Amino acid sequence: MCQREYRRRVSIVAGVSLAASLVCAAAWGRPVEPSALPIGADVVLTLDNDDVIKGKVLSTTADSAVIEHPVFGQVNVALARIKASAVTSNPEEARHVAAEAAKAVAPPPPPTPIPEEAKLSFWEGWKGQLEAGVNGSDGNSETLNARAGLSLKRTTDAMDTLVAANYNYATDSGEKSKSRGELFVRNDWFFKDSPWGFFAQAKIEYDEFQDWDYRASAFAGPTYTVIKNDRTTFILRAGAGVSREFGGGENDFIPEALAGFDFAHKFTEYQSVFVNYEYLPSLKDFPEYRMNTKAGYQIVVDPSSNLLLKLGIEDRYDSNPGDGRRKNDLDYFALLAWTF
Repeated sequence: MCQREYRRRVSIVAGVSLAASLVCAAAWGRPVEPSALPIGADVVLTLDNDDVIKGKVLSTTADSAVIEHPVFGQVNVALARIKASAVTSNPEEARHVAAEAAKAVAPPPPPTPIPEEAKLSFWEGWKGQLEAGVNGSDGNSETLNARAGLSLKRTTDAMDTLVAANYNYATDSGEKSKSRGELFVRNDWFFKDSPWGFFAQAKIEYDEFQDWDYRASAFAGPTYTVIKNDRTTFILRAGAGVSREFGGGENDFIPEALAGFDFAHKFTEYQSVFVNYEYLPSLKDFPEYRMNTKAGYQIVVDPSSNLLLKLGIEDRYDSNPGDGRRKNDLDYFALLAWTF
């Protein structure tokens, strides 16, 4: 009973609205305003040639309206041609239904991409390399030379982080001739859409056969990326810092400058070379200086197990090494390395 009464009232209201619109249009002849055609409402339009259009309002502009006709589909009607209009459904309810239908049909917005560095915590995304090599002789001469190292690297769009450690040990005729270790940490920050960047690094060295027992150093400064692609990387760096020796003849802080570069190139997927160079002039006792050079060639010998062979040299030069010490320390190495 309630439903019949509701339908009867809606029909009466619709009829009254239609009649009122026809009367107003005939009396004043004013064009229909866009506000008289609510989006999503069912309407009955009477045109200036007495044609009648029934349908749902899809959109309106200042001059026209788009009506969804049940037979002819979307019809564009000029407001100037409408001499009478009537809304046959509740505008608020029509808007709500149209909005819900649009939500159901419209595809969901694409997810906002999350930067790679935001996806990973600092402890994720690391790649490592473990290397070791031993050679020696026995008989008329007894020698042993062993070297081991571990490096960890993390690369994102914003920065590169490197942590590396190695230790060298050697004997000659049963007597220890080398015992040296090194721990190195460096972080490179990159500026977006620019070849410029910034680096900070720290190193701790241990050597039983130097004028000192330990040496610590730290440097920072700008970088400039000359080349960086899938095959070649060439980065220039310059900066300043300080070093200090412990257990030697000069246990004092020494300010130093730094100029150097890092170069790496892949010939193929399995063969590559690298060169790392640093020039460290003293800012306290110029022209004294130090130089560190490391270069090598590596080839993947077993791709399935990530095993590679590294051949190279490492040279450390000190223009003032101390009494009875040589200026150059040159190491040759042949190592097997495993990446993980």
